Amino acid sequence: MEKQGSRLLLEIYCAASETPTGAFEDQVLNLIKPFLGFERSTWGTGALTPIGLDIHNVHLLHDDPEEMLLNYEEVKHQDDVVMKYFKFRGNTAIVYSPSLYQGRKKLGMLSLAKRFEHQNMLVTTNRGEGNHCQWISLYRASEQQYTEEERQLCEFLVPHLMEALTINRVVHLDSVGMENRRYARGFSDRKGLLQFVEPNLTNLFQSEWSSWNDSLLPTPLLEAFVTANGTRFRGRHIVVHAVRQKGLLFLGARKRCAADELSERELQVAKHIAAGLSHKEIARLINIAPATARNHTQTIYGKLQVSNKAKLIAELGLIGEV
Repeated sequence: MEKQGSRLLLEIYCAASETPTGAFEDQVLNLIKPFLGFERSTWGTGALTPIGLDIHNVHLLHDDPEEMLLNYEEVKHQDDVVMKYFKFRGNTAIVYSPSLYQGRKKLGMLSLAKRFEHQNMLVTTNRGEGNHCQWISLYRASEQQYTEEERQLCEFLVPHLMEALTINRVVHLDSVGMENRRYARGFSDRKGLLQFVEPNLTNLFQSEWSSWNDSLLPTPLLEAFVTANGTRFRGRHIVVHAVRQKGLLFLGARKRCAADELSERELQVAKHIAAGLSHKEIARLINIAPATARNHTQTIYGKLQVSNKAKLIAELGLIGEV
C-alpha cells in the first residue's frame, strides 16, 4: 500500500503541472476513485454563515448534476455536516446521511442525500482565516459505509489534492497573460477569497491600502472585479489586472508608472513608435492625419518625460507593453 500511495501522489503532482485548469479536479478525483470507491463529489471554497454554507466556488465530478446545487441552496440551513464538521481543520469525517439527518426539520437534506446518492460521505475541510474554508466531500450511494482505513487514507490525501490544485492554478497564471514577471500575481475565487498570493502582491496591496491584512481582496478590488466585473483597476500607487476563468479571478499587480497616464490612443501610438513606424505609417495604420500622429508623439514624450525612442521603450516595458 505504501508503494501504491507513493505512486498515487506522484501521479497527482504530475497532473498538477500537466493538466489544464478546469480539467484538473476530475483528473485527480478519478485517480483516487479506485482507492476510495465514491461515485460523486464536491470540491469547493466557501464561508460559514449563520444560515449555512455560502458556496463561493464548487467543482462537481463530471457526472454530478448542477441541479443538486440549486436544491442545496433551498435546504442548506439543515446541513448538519457543515455545522458539525466544517469547524475542524484537515480532519476527515465519516458521515451516514440517514443517521445524521433525522427528524422533520432535516427532511430536506435527507431527501437531497437520497436523490443525489449522498448516502455515505467522507468529508474533509481545511478551515482558513475567519469563517472561510475549503472542503472535499466524497459520496457513495450504496449502503456500504466507509471504513476507518478509508477515512485515514482520505485524510492523508486531501491536503495533497488541495496543494496540487494550487500548483495547477499557479502554473495556469502564465496561460492567462500573467507571465510578465513585472507583475506580482495571485488568484481568488469568484467572491474574492484569495487562494494564492505571491509575497510582492501582498506588499503592493499594503502600499495602496495600509490597513489591509486579510484573506479577501481589498474592498476596492472586490467592487471593481467582483461587483462591477471589471478587468483593470488603477489606484494611487498600483495597477491591478484581472482575468476571469473557470470561476476564478487571476490577478496581476504592479507599481503605477508614467505610462499609465497615457490614453488608449496615446498608448496605441506609443507602441507603434516603439516598433519603429514613422508618423505617416502610424497615421495610415490607425486612420488619423500625420499631423495628429506627430501631436500624439509630442504629448507621449511629455507625459513620459523621455527624449528618445529607447527611453520610451523602457517606459512602456514597465507596463509590459513591449
